[in-house]
Amino acid sequence: MYLLHDGEVVIEKKANGGDMIELTRLHRRGDFFGEMVFVDILPRSATVRADPAARLIEFPLEALRAFFEDNRTVHLTIILNMTRVLSKRLRAANEQIADLISSQS
Repeated sequence: MYLLHDGEVVIEKKANGGDMIELTRLHRRGDFFGEMVFVDILPRSATVRADPAARLIEFPLEALRAFFEDNRTVHLTIILNMTRVLSKRLRAANEQIADLISSQS
C-alpha cells in the first residue's frame, strides 16, 4: 500500500481496445492506493503513474500485518477509514456508470 505525501499520481486501466484510460488522479496528502492487497488476492487491475516529483510512503504488506498484530486498535481504525474511502470510491464509480448508461439511451 502507498500513501501520497505530496505530488500527484494517476490511476489508469487498460480498456478493451488496448488504450489506457484515466480512472482518477490522487493529489491530496494522505490519499492512498494499493489498498486492495488487503482484500483481494487477484492480480492488480490498474496501473499507477506517479509524477516524478511525487513523494510516496510505501507500506509493505508483511510489515503492516506484523504491525497490526501488535496494534489492534490502530488496525481497526485504519481498516475503518480505508472502508469509508473505498465506499466513497464505489459510490463515485456507480454514479459514473449511471451517467454513462443514461447518456446512451
